[in-house]
Amino acid sequence: APVVFAEDAAPERESTDYINLLKNGGFEEGKDGAPADWRYYGGSVPGDWELSRTTHEGKQGLRLRSDKDGYHGGFSQHCKFEGNRKYKISAWIKAGLSEGGKARALIIDGNCVCMQDGQRTNKYWGVRAGEKTGDFDWQYVEKTFETPVNMLGTCNAPVYLVLFYGRGEVYVDDVRLVDLGPVKLGKEVYSLTFENPAAWKQSAHVNEEPAEAPEGVLLQSDAKNACEGKPGLKLRYVFTSAKHDAVMLTADASIAGGTMLALRVYGDGSGHELDAVLYDKSGEAHYLPLGLVYWRGWKTVYKSFADLIRGPESKWDVSCEHWGGDKNQTLELPITRVTIGLNDQPDGFKGKGEITFGWLKIYE
Repeated sequence: APVVFAEDAAPERESTDYINLLKNGGFEEGKDGAPADWRYYGGSVPGDWELSRTTHEGKQGLRLRSDKDGYHGGFSQHCKFEGNRKYKISAWIKAGLSEGGKARALIIDGNCVCMQDGQRTNKYWGVRAGEKTGDFDWQYVEKTFETPVNMLGTCNAPVYLVLFYGRGEVYVDDVRLVDLGPVKLGKEVYSLTFENPAAWKQSAHVNEEPAEAPEGVLLQSDAKNACEGKPGLKLRYVFTSAKHDAVMLTADASIAGGTMLALRVYGDGSGHELDAVLYDKSGEAHYLPLGLVYWRGWKTVYKSFADLIRGPESKWDVSCEHWGGDKNQTLELPITRVTIGLNDQPDGFKGKGEITFGWLKIYE
């Protein structure tokens, strides 16, 4: 899932709110009597659950109960985490528990592959938050945590909701998981602006094939949505076919180092996929997915490309694709060209919209 800010942020002002990385965190959507997008897991003693009208906010929340002692389960959902990033998970919880009963509201169990001393190794990381006892009304619990700095690729980890012990009932609502950005950035080593539209070459895919850009696609300077006092580059895109469509912008570059790409984008909330392609000195292309554009307003998207520089040992990472050049799957510096692309999601989408690019930076 992607890192995004709330809709309707004012130009050049990032919202203090974030869009939830968890699906159906407020339990407003149900399927066959269960909360949609969540999966039930059992404890040592089965318990009951239901979508409840007792909520912190909205029309319904989640209620779990048991009249037997023992550990009871809850619900879980998998999320994709990136390394060297800070996240926050939070929820509202209300309970009526027997003496000795307790509830742990939020649990994440991550198992990822990391580089250590030049070798790939498995590493466990976990999060525990919101342990409560007794009877209490709605209370807010949260936990901020960091993922391993040397994680390769991404980690698809389960987020567990409410494991409680003893007799009683637990209510949960408004569960949120947000990405707060990279833990730390190195020194800025390269910066590319979008002030000059002529510096960017436009190309497109229509119906899964390279093609001329459809009528209506426009690339122009955007002074209205200025980025840090400078005009951005507005892309008005049009997707016309029932299959995969994309619009790409490519510029020459000379990037001699770095491990992190940062792209400043004014989003339109469309949910289309943003990506980058880095071309190395041999002409080999290295694809980097940047996430879905679910936000409105300015946002900085970050993506590590350290795995590509390490060489062929990163071939296992299916989130990166390589083609052309010497085909050795290693990003051989310098980077000579950069492509920024927007792909329709889903592929059957037909329509138009516009986003604006502010700058692209590379950090050590």
